[in-house]
Amino acid sequence: MRGHRQSIITVIMMMLWIAAAFLFSYCGSDGTETSTSTGGGGGTPADVSGTWTITETVDRRVCGGVVETDPSYQITVTQNGNNITVTTEGNTFPGTVNGNVVAWTGQYFEPDDNGWVTVKSMSVTVSGNNLAGSASWDFRSTQTGPVVCSGTTNIQGVKSSTPPPPPSPMTGTWNIVTVGTDNGCGEGIFPPFDLSIIQTGNSLSGSVGGDPYFAGGALAGQNAGWIASYPSGTFTITENYTVAVSGNFNSFTGKDTWNASQGTSVICTQVDQIQGTKK
Repeated sequence: MRGHRQSIITVIMMMLWIAAAFLFSYCGSDGTETSTSTGGGGGTPADVSGTWTITETVDRRVCGGVVETDPSYQITVTQNGNNITVTTEGNTFPGTVNGNVVAWTGQYFEPDDNGWVTVKSMSVTVSGNNLAGSASWDFRSTQTGPVVCSGTTNIQGVKSSTPPPPPSPMTGTWNIVTVGTDNGCGEGIFPPFDLSIIQTGNSLSGSVGGDPYFAGGALAGQNAGWIASYPSGTFTITENYTVAVSGNFNSFTGKDTWNASQGTSVICTQVDQIQGTKK
């Protein structure tokens, strides 16, 4: 990310109101979670392992939204006694099951909403091939900042035998290295940095160091591209990445064509040759 452009670029993170669903939008979508598990129910733990189709009704009224039912999606639960691991879109989250009650709390970065979600409480009861429960959450613009708004989610799920699709190939952390430049803005070669990419379908979004970087990128076959634009002092920095991805999706090569502008005037343009390696 161009926090590495010391003389021009300082990325300013913008606060956005919360807009995504809870359980694995609001309980572990594409972010890093710090989880503390709790449980209830007692007795022999129910078998909650398998693939579940989840439907959520999310109350976002305090966050400026409405009460609405979000599209259903699939999760996979693996279980070892009272301990479970929940997986969705390449992310995993630990939890517990006591009797027939599943529960955990945690905090994670939600790239779609440019902020941090803290799950304050969650309790889901499993009955055969069905589950139901609720959760409450807070939203913050930074990990330790004040609460911006809060909400609740009602959760329904049905166990199925259909396995989930494999993790999206571009999802993961990529180490980006600049290997050449035309030095058009006088910025030279920049230090390597880690870029976290989330792929949903053929759409890409990314963050650096927990800060949102881009949204609306796309993957077409073995070619990917994304545009990042952000203010830096009196300048606006716009970066246009175009890369060719290897067949095993473990590396890419390409270029970052970026410019610094003020108003409608482009001050300078620089083309950096880059390489990315999946960590």
